Amino acid sequence: MIRQQGNDPFQRLDFDTEWELPFTLHTTPPLTQNLRNSRAIWDAMAVIRPDLHLFDFTGPEGEAITYIAPAAHEGGEATGAAVRTLLHELINTQGITPGDILLITCRADRASKWRDWREAWRDEIPLRALTQLRQTKEEERHRFVKFSTIRASKGLESNVVILVELDGIDHATGAALPTLRRRDKLMYVAISRARHRLFVLGPPTALAPLVPPT
Repeated sequence: MIRQQGNDPFQRLDFDTEWELPFTLHTTPPLTQNLRNSRAIWDAMAVIRPDLHLFDFTGPEGEAITYIAPAAHEGGEATGAAVRTLLHELINTQGITPGDILLITCRADRASKWRDWREAWRDEIPLRALTQLRQTKEEERHRFVKFSTIRASKGLESNVVILVELDGIDHATGAALPTLRRRDKLMYVAISRARHRLFVLGPPTALAPLVPPT
């Protein structure tokens, strides 16, 4: 991917300044081709980071990002109902392996509803957090849909990403500039985890940066 990881300072979530490898005998040349993300996902990344257009895109075209507006649902759990329906469609109808799906929440781990979903879907959609998955036998991991916060997902990738609970970073609107920039970095990291398909439980405006690109 273009300037991925250490070469992409915009993914530095814990520091406001650019970071360089503390080695003097080795250099890390910038990567100038995106071979991981599909066109639609790259385009969404470039809205936040316009300088990505300085490099040629050579990845796959892929599918357009899918935005899902959770409908009113009995019990008030609209997001959970929408995610459950989507997972059934992907796994049971489209034949996607559960292990190829990563569910990313924009909320903090304790504020997320994922534990409720795990219990409710136990017999139909196995869902495991990344920390649990690391303790699962490697040959069994394909059976589980992965769950993660944005921060915990950094450095990972998945063929299919579902971005949920966007209200976890929506509260940044109207905040101080450093907070807005951090929110945009988090959104950038979340978007870029998807290799081929990205589903967003919210409107297209949810991915837009809060700080105008310079």
